Amino acid sequence: MPTLSELIAERKRLRGFSYADLETRAGAVITRQRWQQLGTGVRIKEFPEPATLEAMSKALDADVAEVVLAAARSLGLNVQRGAQSDLAARLPSTSDRLNEVQRDAIVTLVRSITEQSNAVEAEAEPAASGEASEGEKNLDEPQSAAASTFDAITASTGAALLGKSVEQEHDGS
Repeated sequence: MPTLSELIAERKRLRGFSYADLETRAGAVITRQRWQQLGTGVRIKEFPEPATLEAMSKALDADVAEVVLAAARSLGLNVQRGAQSDLAARLPSTSDRLNEVQRDAIVTLVRSITEQSNAVEAEAEPAASGEASEGEKNLDEPQSAAASTFDAITASTGAALLGKSVEQEHDGS
């Protein structure tokens, strides 16, 4: 769970924001100099005002709760986000705008990828004990199976995100 400086550094790196960009995105509620202080780990001495937290959230494209918890951690409070995963915490606040079909498609994609990862890890375990795995017997097979699985998942997820069924996609509808 990141502190405020870690959250700022991560979002700057991922989104390519400069401190001047963050100042603009925050509606000038937080100056470029203050963003730089916060981003480089200058210790905050008191909890930010609600308007400041909201401006940070908007500028960083982060959930307000994530910013609040990061600010609390920066003050030395040992806070956790609860049962929410790190992936869920990283979703932008705009993900609330997704419809049910789109949310289900994303969940299906994540489940498929993690199940595929678990299968690959399980396949690698016999190799660690000295036995040859199916993947070692034919190196092309697992990769092509994973690629075709990923292609199928991507096609159905993409179609669902666009509000189409896979059948419509193939029919040209």
